[in-house]
Parts: sequence; C-alpha cells; structure tokens
Amino acid sequence: MTNKKAFDKMRLLTTILAGAISGILNLNQLEGFLLYLVFHVLLTVLIYVSVGSGEKWFKSSGSLWEGMGGGILLFICVWMIMSNIVYVL
Repeated sequence: MTNKKAFDKMRLLTTILAGAISGILNLNQLEGFLLYLVFHVLLTVLIYVSVGSGEKWFKSSGSLWEGMGGGILLFICVWMIMSNIVYVL
C-alpha cells in the first residue's frame, strides 16, 4: 500500500511539473495535454524499468498505468496559472 501512495505522490509532482512547463512554454490546446501524457508515460516507464515487472511491489503491473487521468484538473489549473503569471501579468 505504501508503494501505491509513493507512486501517487510522484504522479502528483509530475502533474504539477508538467502544468508549470506547459504554462511557461505557452503550449496551447493539445500540445499541453500531450506534454502531460508524455510526462506520465515517461514516469510509468521509468518506474517499470527500475522495479521490473512490478509484480513484487504492486498488485499487478497494470496498476502502474491506472490513475493517469486523476490529476488532469490539477494540471489544467497549474497550466493556466503559470500561463497567466508569465504572459498576462
């Protein structure tokens, strides 16, 4: 259970980082969401490579991929806030 919580914290930080980079680079429409997906897929692949199949640390290797869409609203908020701070204010 603690592995899942640690992975969720990494996803949260990755979401905030992707939102900040999208806002600073002024990515529009699908470019920002593609950056979000690339960051999360990269994080999942790095975790998968570092722990192997994930069967030892997680219930199944499929549990590594769940929860990717959970931070989308946080991503949008951080993206818009950073974009407004850099380009509007």
